[in-house]
Amino acid sequence: MPNLNVSWQKILHDAIHTPGTISTAYRGFHNYSVGNQLLALMQCNARNLQPRPIATFMRWKEPGRHVCKGEKALTLCMPVSCKAKHRERDDQWNETQQAIAFTRFVCRNNWFVLAQTEGAEYQPEPLSDWDESRALARLEIERIGFDDLDGNTQGYASIR
Repeated sequence: MPNLNVSWQKILHDAIHTPGTISTAYRGFHNYSVGNQLLALMQCNARNLQPRPIATFMRWKEPGRHVCKGEKALTLCMPVSCKAKHRERDDQWNETQQAIAFTRFVCRNNWFVLAQTEGAEYQPEPLSDWDESRALARLEIERIGFDDLDGNTQGYASIR
């Protein structure tokens, strides 16, 4: 297990109180959870690395790039599925056993940002074919102009 002294309280405090932190983390690592986005951004900032894009050692090989010698991987948390055997005894001391599946999270240092690699010119992956009108229709959301001119209004919902 990597030695990562993470203060989630500090990461969240900085994310909330430092303007642009959350949007920078999202732009750099949009395919990851919010926690991993902030964790990766914190490590990039500490090492003066540009925070995007990110991939594993093996994933960087696919587009013809390789991790530069001496670079240290970033640490992210990842889910690991586990199984455990649970034993019980009934009133007559008959033992039964069943497998219980659960997920736990572990921190692994497996990821590198583009700035830690060299090789073939990087071509960003194309964005998915996301369509705003299709998303609104699927979510049954209707876009309506605001009647309230208060600058703090972010939106509203009403009974469908």
